[in-house]
Order: sequence, then C-alpha cells, then structure tokens
Amino acid sequence: RPTRAEANDVANSVMDGTDAVMLSAETSTGKYPAVAVETMNRIALAAEAAVKPAPVNGRTRASHETDVLCASIPQYVDALDLKAVIVLSKTGKTIESLSRHRIKVPIYNISSNPKLIRQYNVFRGVEGVYIDKVADDRDKIASQAMEKVYSLGLLNLKDKVAIISGSSIKNKSLNSILEIAQVKDILQK
Repeated sequence: RPTRAEANDVANSVMDGTDAVMLSAETSTGKYPAVAVETMNRIALAAEAAVKPAPVNGRTRASHETDVLCASIPQYVDALDLKAVIVLSKTGKTIESLSRHRIKVPIYNISSNPKLIRQYNVFRGVEGVYIDKVADDRDKIASQAMEKVYSLGLLNLKDKVAIISGSSIKNKSLNSILEIAQVKDILQK
C-alpha cells in the first residue's frame, strides 16, 4: 500500500497539470512493481476525474493564433458534443498547445514521423496515430487520418470531431484551420 504522502504526491501531480508520472527507484524495484503501477494508475485516474477542463493562459511554442484556437476547444467539445480532436501537425506545437487544456475527449496526433508520435504520446490525452505516407493535399490528409482512426475502432460514423491542421495557403504566415465534421462526411470525401 502507498503511504498517504505517496498517494498525495501522485494526486497533486495530476491536479497540477502533469502529463505523466513515474515511479521512484525504491518503488519500482520493490517486491510488487506491477501492483505499484496499478495503484498509481488508480490514484491518477481518480485525481484526473476531479480536474475540470479549463483553458490555460500563457504562450507555448505554437503561434499566438494557434494558442488562442486551442484554448477555445474545451468550449466546442461541450457545446457541440465532439468525440475527439484530430491534429494534423508536422511539428507537434499544436499538440503541446492543445493538451495543456485537459479536454475531455481524446486528441489524435496524426503523423508520418514515428519520433513525433512517441514524443507526444506522453502528453495527457494524446494518442499517436501513424500514417506511413501522408498526402500533400489537406483534404486528403484529413480523409487519410479519419480512415485510420475509424479503422482502429476509435470513432463511430455519427461522431462529430474537430480537425486542426495547417493551412494549405502557400506563403502563409498563419497556419491554423479548425474544422468540425462528422466522421461519415469525412470518409465520403
């Protein structure tokens, strides 16, 4: 059993916005490492259930416009009953900006870069989805992403999702597009 201090440390870490927690050497090399991980997971999930999604102020490595767009996503999730947010990002900056708001639905990080997938899987609520060859056209990428996410059984045809991507405008200085769509509509493109 964890001490009260250990359980409190895990719970407070989650409530303070930590994306991931890990065991210390003493705990992970003890007699029951699997039980320790299961217990820590239960504590983290209970603490996470108590945390309400809320926009976080401040800047990230993303552009100011992307930070503002990502701060508005929690409102869209509730108002539009969104089931997921799909992010088509080459750099991961949008993932960093979005995951800090602790939205209630999964964030699917679509990429052809395995390093980017692994790196951002540790962020809260982010699940990486690897696509071998990403199309050049934004609509085709969105369709590819939806086919992959849908084929994994992660969404239903009638689910509404938000798709955040870069702009297809050449020589752009700003590059965030937010689209709300039903899964079935994207799959029919």
